Amino acid sequence: DVVFSDHDRNVIHDYYAYQHQHRKKMPPGLAKRDQLPPGLQKQLVRRGQLPPGLQYHPLPYDLRRRLSPLPDDFARVMVEGSFVLFNKNTRIIYDVIHDF
Repeated sequence: DVVFSDHDRNVIHDYYAYQHQHRKKMPPGLAKRDQLPPGLQKQLVRRGQLPPGLQYHPLPYDLRRRLSPLPDDFARVMVEGSFVLFNKNTRIIYDVIHDF
């Protein structure tokens, strides 16, 4: 199963903790710390699908290169204050880190 490993979770946490500590520009979703509307938040669950038209942001390259490799058809993205791992072809969500 394709998921955020403990290593990936720690790398993401450490990366953004360092960014925050050194006051670098945070990604839009993390800087605002906004919540998605409840209906959309409920859709961000394992084995759910990314809603059509939902805006997400790719992880920064310097973070992506530290994470474990993914199959070609998968991506890790930020959606507001959450990290989502999904299949780019089917849009099925395989894992979520909520409320970072």
